[in-house]
Amino acid sequence: MESSVKRLFLGIRPDAVHFELLQRFVETNENIGLSWVKPENWHVTCLFVGDVDVNEIPEFKTKISEVVKSFQPFQLTAERFTFMPASRPRMLWLRFHKHKDFSRLNLMLAKVLLAKDLERQPIPHITLSRFKHPPKVHMLSVNLPETSLPIGELVLFESKLHPTGAEYITLKVWKL
Repeated sequence: MESSVKRLFLGIRPDAVHFELLQRFVETNENIGLSWVKPENWHVTCLFVGDVDVNEIPEFKTKISEVVKSFQPFQLTAERFTFMPASRPRMLWLRFHKHKDFSRLNLMLAKVLLAKDLERQPIPHITLSRFKHPPKVHMLSVNLPETSLPIGELVLFESKLHPTGAEYITLKVWKL
């Protein structure tokens, strides 16, 4: 039986340059005991929406379309690989420098879709690993690309949680 709600979020897929960078990073560090996020699930989260009634999704799509109209493509610059949160790490990120358009996109989407302001400024990142205990071995890195991640589209994903991990299904893509 199909559920009457879908777990939704908005995100940005990495381009080929960053996808290859992340693949090399994971391959270089695959034996340190981390549980790696599947490459097909790599994305920069713009806004986690949560459970939405399937009957409300068309209205959500219309609202997203209106927000996206006020944006032009922009770029995010990779900053570093980092464990987060710093106080008690549970994830490994490729973190990007903050960007005013990324922050504005997040704020506008939160206002329009969730009818609330964000509690803190979003940090653009791609989650590479989730874990209970950080690795005790040193991680090798790869050089961050000199190029920036082009942000030219926004994707509405459905997140289906399974015992083997999350599955992300593309529901709609908007061009900026």
